[in-house]
Amino acid sequence: MATIQGKNRFLVTTDDGTSGEVLLGSFKSVGGLTKEVETTEWKTGDMLSVAQLPGNTKYGKVVLKKGFDAGNAANDWFGAVSSLDPCSAVPGVMYRTVYIYVIDRNCRIFKKIRVASAWPSKYEADDLDSMSNDPWLETLEISNSGWEYMAVADPTALPPNPWITIDGAI
Repeated sequence: MATIQGKNRFLVTTDDGTSGEVLLGSFKSVGGLTKEVETTEWKTGDMLSVAQLPGNTKYGKVVLKKGFDAGNAANDWFGAVSSLDPCSAVPGVMYRTVYIYVIDRNCRIFKKIRVASAWPSKYEADDLDSMSNDPWLETLEISNSGWEYMAVADPTALPPNPWITIDGAI
């Protein structure tokens, strides 16, 4: 049975609507999955009391962290978006659907998260330090218009190849 090597337990793909899901990378951490409904205060007719009503929903930026590898998909996507004219942005380049697969220790899909209308708003690479043994990390922040948990059709299914190599390392 294939097993995951290392600590990267989150596989992230993007879908621009034309070429299907493209692997963005395997990440060691995913953060920023927050939702918040703003509270709107509404004065009642007698002006003595204030009602609180739900307002707009805000979503936090999804923060992905991983060690550097041979792939450049995250940096390439950020480069494509940062070079666009915002007034003439192409939806497939600017906004994409992002899927985050949470993988268990046996390389099975545990949970799937869909992030809608996502685009990279910040890309950061750690400082290079020849005196440090820490891994070189890259961080990608993704702005979005919402996220949701999706049902996993077959929880025993392995993620599609080429995500898992013959020895099980991602």
